[in-house]
Amino acid sequence: GTIILGSTIVKTYFSREDELENDITPREIQHLADHQRLVDYMNAISRLLQRPVELTRENYQDAFDVLMVANGEDLSFPIG
Repeated sequence: GTIILGSTIVKTYFSREDELENDITPREIQHLADHQRLVDYMNAISRLLQRPVELTRENYQDAFDVLMVANGEDLSFPIG
């Protein structure tokens, strides 16, 4: 499916039975409001699924590729 968050287009699909992927184009996030919409979306998905949601680099391989974790209303920025 496709979700539009202001100027950011999120392509979403199941990559595995237990994993939902959301692809974004980082250059579409040009303003603080764009970033906030993405964070709000991640927090909403986290609350809905009752589990953390990770923002990772493209072709995620390991924990070093995790850039941000949304867990309900909490954000963390792991140091890889």
